Amino acid sequence: MRHNAFRAVTLACPATLGLQALRLLTVDVVRPKIIEGELVVFATRDGHVASDGEGEHSPFTQALLYRIDEPSVDIELLFRKVRDTVVVTTKNAQEPFT
Repeated sequence: MRHNAFRAVTLACPATLGLQALRLLTVDVVRPKIIEGELVVFATRDGHVASDGEGEHSPFTQALLYRIDEPSVDIELLFRKVRDTVVVTTKNAQEPFT
């Protein structure tokens, strides 16, 4: 595991998701003020450090890549599935938070 020195990262969301924007923030960020219609997703709970994992991607990224192509899934359900996958993969060591 590592500590990410960057306090926040904002990424443009692919148009295929049908969202205007998706913000991925590191664990050190002060809880953001949520604007209606935004979804903020953390790779792990506040105060924890997300795992880099053993492979090419972190457990969070791997779970997101695995789940992102599921057709007709509500975005909130998608991230609940990502959370569940990460929890199982990391044996309860990491729990994403939305």
